[in-house]
Amino acid sequence: MFNRLRHPALTLASVLTALILGLCSATAFANPMQPDNYQITVKPVVKAAPVPKAPELTSILIIGNIRTAIFSNGEEKKIGETIAGYTVKTIEPTYVVLLRAGKEKTLALSTAGELVIQPANEE
Repeated sequence: MFNRLRHPALTLASVLTALILGLCSATAFANPMQPDNYQITVKPVVKAAPVPKAPELTSILIIGNIRTAIFSNGEEKKIGETIAGYTVKTIEPTYVVLLRAGKEKTLALSTAGELVIQPANEE
């Protein structure tokens, strides 16, 4: 009877020994706070190009078919000319439309005013 009990105990002892040896492997003692195959990847930061600030419209001059927009830096621009990365698309008596990258920006005069100069009548 003792031999019968000893045989299952030896089998159980060998299974427990195998489990303990398996738990004591190198992977069992790895840092539990660090995931397997942990790698740090650094991505470069790509900064977007700054969008140019739209110029400030100060005056509009229309004489016959000649239309000129005057900006705060003193630049005078006609339709089709560029300023600060914007192209002048339209010049109307109270506003100017600028175009940049397919998007329109309307600049209106802060104060409306009109000065009409008529040529002198020669008699």
